Amino acid sequence: MRTVPIISIFFAAACALQAVTVDLYQDCESGTPDEFLTPSIMSASAHGTGTWSAEAGTMCVSGIRSKQLPGTVTVGTMTFVDTGTRTWVVSDRYDHNNVRVSINAPAGHVSATLSLFLTVGPTIYFTNNFDSVVFVCNASIALQQRNDGGGPYIRCHSIGALGESTIAGQIKVEAGKTYWISLGYDASIDSCSVAVFDPDNNWAQVGTTQSCYAHPQWASRMGYVRIGRADGHGDNLTTWTYTNFDNIMIDYSNPPFPLMPDIGPPDTSSPTAPGSVYDGAVAGSDIDFTYSTSTLQANWTAAVDT
Repeated sequence: MRTVPIISIFFAAACALQAVTVDLYQDCESGTPDEFLTPSIMSASAHGTGTWSAEAGTMCVSGIRSKQLPGTVTVGTMTFVDTGTRTWVVSDRYDHNNVRVSINAPAGHVSATLSLFLTVGPTIYFTNNFDSVVFVCNASIALQQRNDGGGPYIRCHSIGALGESTIAGQIKVEAGKTYWISLGYDASIDSCSVAVFDPDNNWAQVGTTQSCYAHPQWASRMGYVRIGRADGHGDNLTTWTYTNFDNIMIDYSNPPFPLMPDIGPPDTSSPTAPGSVYDGAVAGSDIDFTYSTSTLQANWTAAVDT
């Protein structure tokens, strides 16, 4: 047996991020589970300039599928910490079932990014895409759920004033799992993009960022966001599943993409050193000699990185 010195190894975290500052933050922490979302409930948990309304159907407060947002969120001069006890929930069964926030942004802001926790609901096969988020800024863009076989999937698309449509590629996700999803519009190149991250896997990105052309409709306009099932693509009466939303952030002043939570700096500490290294392939055992003239084998005790 040979005792070896400490081996320094660097493990980078999936994301190296800083504290997040946004124009609007909805922590979804107000109300009682199963209570219908009302303007007063939504306004009580909203931070930043925006007017909330229950536009169509009935979405509810939920006490399940909550995931606490790490770190802090700054809006203006105020800093907020999520308590992680509530979400908003919508039935996947019916279309035209959504809430809305009108964004009172100063003139000239056209690019924007929206990010949120979304727990994927539908488990059935369906192709009448669910518009989980519709964002009307200088263009109209949507975050969609779809399952045309092998899914479910997340994707984004844009629709023009005359009904012209563009669709980005699909990102494979799992039903019932909560993801951090970022939807962005870049007015400088007329593009909308979507990226998906797994908070249970060190915030690693799921798949790759998908983008498509975004059809500009209005000059210098920051309009509104719809959340829920904000589409008119038809009901799905064979499903009884639900989609959950939480910790909705919108930034238009200096919108990054993706817009990520405050998950802190990467872990740059070294793992513990392997205690011992042994000659041969049998764990914990040394050999005295080998007949091979071309191959050496070794084994060692485990190192730990936390």
